[in-house]
Amino acid sequence: MVTLDFMSGSVEQNIRDLLPRMKALTLEALSLKADELVLAARGLCPVRTGALQSTIRKEVYDKSVLVIAGGAISPSTGRLVDYAAIVEAKNPFMFTATVMVTGNLGSEIERFLESQL
Repeated sequence: MVTLDFMSGSVEQNIRDLLPRMKALTLEALSLKADELVLAARGLCPVRTGALQSTIRKEVYDKSVLVIAGGAISPSTGRLVDYAAIVEAKNPFMFTATVMVTGNLGSEIERFLESQL
C-alpha cells in the first residue's frame, strides 16, 4: 500500500521513495511475462533435434528482460549457428508467442503494480 503523508509535509519524499519500488516491480512483472513467453515459444518451436527449443531462455538485466532463442551448437556441424533466425523466417514461432503473451502487457503490468503497491 502506498502512503502519502500530507500532514507531515513528506509527500515529495513519499513520491521519490516510490519510484525505485515501481521500477523494481515493473521489472518483476516483465520477468513473469517473460517466463510465460519462454513457455509459449518452446511450445510453438518446431522440433527436429530439440537443440533450438533448448536454447529458448530468459535473461534478466538491471533495466531489461530479454527472451532469446538461439546460440546453440548445431548437432550436425558442431558449430555455433543462428538457427533461430533461419527457423523463425519459415515458421515464426517467436513472433507468434510474443503476440500471444504480450497482447495486453501494459494493462497487466498496471494490475501487477496495483496489487503490489
